[in-house]
Amino acid sequence: MDKKQYLKKRFESDFLRYSLLQEDSLSAKEIADKLYDAVDFDPLIGECRNKIDSLCDDYLSFDKVKVDGKLSNELSSELDYQLKDRIVDEFMAFMGGLTIDALLNDILKRVSRSVEQCAWSNGIVNMREAIEVLVNRLYDAAKGYVTLAAMPTNGDELLEKYHRAKENTLMERIQQNNIDDILEYRSALMEYVSAMCEKVLYANLDRAYCALADDAVLESLKGRFDALKKFALGLKESIGYCPTNDEWDGEYSRLVPTDFYCRNVENITAEHAFHMTLLYLLAKNEEWMVGCGLLTDGELTVFTSQQPLQMDALLDKIESELF
Repeated sequence: MDKKQYLKKRFESDFLRYSLLQEDSLSAKEIADKLYDAVDFDPLIGECRNKIDSLCDDYLSFDKVKVDGKLSNELSSELDYQLKDRIVDEFMAFMGGLTIDALLNDILKRVSRSVEQCAWSNGIVNMREAIEVLVNRLYDAAKGYVTLAAMPTNGDELLEKYHRAKENTLMERIQQNNIDDILEYRSALMEYVSAMCEKVLYANLDRAYCALADDAVLESLKGRFDALKKFALGLKESIGYCPTNDEWDGEYSRLVPTDFYCRNVENITAEHAFHMTLLYLLAKNEEWMVGCGLLTDGELTVFTSQQPLQMDALLDKIESELF
């Protein structure tokens, strides 16, 4: 084995040790927790709940129980029993007009970005399992929303309160207290409408979480990490036994200064130190990286590219720069 071959094997061994097969990796569950943080439907939920509040303000404001600015003892025709259905229908139309597909695509991009970052930080060993854990968590979330969407709402009780509010008895006309029944009906109607709109929201969230879990991007990533594991095992086998050479090791340390960074940069791991050298070399070849699908919009996609696996070509490119 000549010096160049030795240096290449040293680099490939470190690439396995510090990049692909990191021994101090987080568990699959811990990685999945980080990936799940990228799944954020809060903006959608907030927008929908604001719409529910807006609909209640529009159709069920306190002014609806007043006439000429004073509380009325007669139920307004605007607060008829069918109003609940009209409000829910309007909310369903609102949800139908939302660009949920665009939100799903944005979430998938964030998940893929998180997968890339976690692979750099933890290696590839637990990544496939982490994605499987993530998918199961997405299905569990969907099931949770199915349960919420199926929660019963008491329409019979609302109807009873409607009839009491609509009926203005002789005694109530004398005492002018039918307003109590009207206010109770209005309050129950707001509660009922809000609950029904929430159920519509939950049904849509169920479908959204299932769509994420079933998306081909996540399935493709699992296949990619299978291929990466196969590549890593093949590389490990090709390196085989490599006897140490102090002179060549010294030259290697100058070319790949992992030990130097560890000695002189506070709180830096060997993995991070190795990656500093690696990222410097990748940055020098940005155009090549883009062409190979390993850099997209300025962000690394070494582990998450949708193009065929380019790890052999990546190693060859780095080694040609180094040695």
